[in-house]
Amino acid sequence: MMKEKTKSVQTQKLIEEIRSKTNEAIKDRRNANNIVSILEHVEHPSSNVRTTCIRSLTKIFVHFFSTKAFSSQGSYEKSPEYQFREWLIQRYQDTLKSMVKLIAELGPDETQLRDLCLNSFLELFKAEGLFAQEGRKQVPTGSLEILLRLLLTHPDLISSLATRWRELFAHCDVAAATLKYLKTQIREGKNVSSCCDILLLMKIEEKTLILAADEPKGVHKLFTEVWMQLLSLELPRDLVKRVLMNIDQLLSQVSSPVRLTDFLTKAFEHGGALSLLALSGIFQLMQKHNMDYPDFYGKLYSLLNTKMLPARFRSRFFSLLDKFLSSTHLPTYLVAAFAKRLAAMSIHAPPDVSLTLIVFIRNLLIRHATISCLVNRPGQAEVARDPYLFDESELIKTAALESSLWEVQTLQQHYCPDVSTEAATLRKPMPVQEAPLGEWLDRDAEELWEKEPPAGKIAPLNHMKPLGLFDDRDAFPKELFQW
Repeated sequence: MMKEKTKSVQTQKLIEEIRSKTNEAIKDRRNANNIVSILEHVEHPSSNVRTTCIRSLTKIFVHFFSTKAFSSQGSYEKSPEYQFREWLIQRYQDTLKSMVKLIAELGPDETQLRDLCLNSFLELFKAEGLFAQEGRKQVPTGSLEILLRLLLTHPDLISSLATRWRELFAHCDVAAATLKYLKTQIREGKNVSSCCDILLLMKIEEKTLILAADEPKGVHKLFTEVWMQLLSLELPRDLVKRVLMNIDQLLSQVSSPVRLTDFLTKAFEHGGALSLLALSGIFQLMQKHNMDYPDFYGKLYSLLNTKMLPARFRSRFFSLLDKFLSSTHLPTYLVAAFAKRLAAMSIHAPPDVSLTLIVFIRNLLIRHATISCLVNRPGQAEVARDPYLFDESELIKTAALESSLWEVQTLQQHYCPDVSTEAATLRKPMPVQEAPLGEWLDRDAEELWEKEPPAGKIAPLNHMKPLGLFDDRDAFPKELFQW
């Protein structure tokens, strides 16, 4: 107990000493050497001492920037002013590196000190840009590179402090300097994944400045060039997926969205989850930029299979599919092929997905009255005579128009009451308005099971009524449990 009290007193005494040295350095530049002794305590075991050091160093250097101590105007190489300036620059860089080291090393339980280090770094960064150059405001690229090297070598800090980086990169002069640095890194093939993560944080706003006296020109163009340089590389699958998950944001910021055509079509033709994610970008390019994609609907049709039912991005896919099939000018055979493929999938789907597929099919029948023959064809329950070719890739050759939606009729006997009820609606006159698909996309199997069963109905728990614990009709348990 006595040792802890003594230690606490020593710590408090050290803190007071650091504060005193800070005031001395600010009051008289001849005491600037106090910076060195303060730097020696930056990695002190006590967080209170480290906090005091960071605040003191920030206060000292902001003072020196504002008093133009970093200015070389009127001094020659061997003059005391020049030598002091060079010494001060070295101590300033030591301070920045100490802050960056603390940011990298501090754990999740020391977020207060980490935030202080980051805030202090940005305060010094701003002061340097405003006062370091004689009469000129500009982004201090040297300090910015120290910060960027930290992010590139510690990718976890990009996500954990994402909000702070967005605030910083929202200023177009800082963003422009950052883009130039990232361009060099990508060209050399260094830290590509981290570069991508930083680019995804950027939201270019050319009307907002932080340091530069003049608005930098061509930021959107530079942003586009860096992205195109990145996307021209052979990126790993997980990185491609991250880009595609943010494709809407990316398309809205690049100066020429059509330049992403090759990247999106390559991802779309890859298959699997990448195809589902690329759909959103493909849709925007086709809708807003008149992109031509030969046999697009054929490729889209090939994505409809039972493998994509449990997909993480299934809801997003069906939302986009609904938009692609919204035009009333689509050929009847094409719409019929999609309706039939969805019906075939519904047989193998879990209840929540079957519900979505039934509602989707019903909306197609309302939107495209020409395919109503699929539910009104006599003898549609004759499965063995179904002419539909599930594996046919050419839509016109699937013979979907000669088939019927017997799968939906089968779902009327589904064990889930919601599915059977919804499937039965296709046998009734179609409503005038389509059902909002979004309400059905958000449902999951757990929600269906939590619903109360219909009153008066008893769910069977066995295929035959048991006569006892070990029934004579079932010999296996008796053989297994011999007394």
